[in-house]
Amino acid sequence: MTDTKTITRIVIEDPALIDQVYTGKPGCCCGCNGKYSDSAAAIKSHITRTNALLASGEVTDIDVSPGCGVFIVTHSRYRNIYIHKDRAMITCCGNVIVVSARTSGTETIERAVAKYGRRPS
Repeated sequence: MTDTKTITRIVIEDPALIDQVYTGKPGCCCGCNGKYSDSAAAIKSHITRTNALLASGEVTDIDVSPGCGVFIVTHSRYRNIYIHKDRAMITCCGNVIVVSARTSGTETIERAVAKYGRRPS
């Protein structure tokens, strides 16, 4: 789990790196309590709303699975972001979670430092 007080936003460098997003009531994530979406508009909206929740302090837990996605819990909902495992990767740069294209480790670190001023953790 990630310390939710330190994460302030999620940056998606290219929406095409996201396979699908999910939002639903707590419980299983099979779709019976929520909805999966893979359209570009739904992904953009999901990221915008998730960042608003992070800014307002409504997020109670975050789990980052580097090869799978970002799983966010609020008081009333799950908000999951699933990446394309073969094309995307997740790094944490200070207080920002970044979803970017898969590259060599050195290039990723250099890009993160240039963009966010910190090395990925």
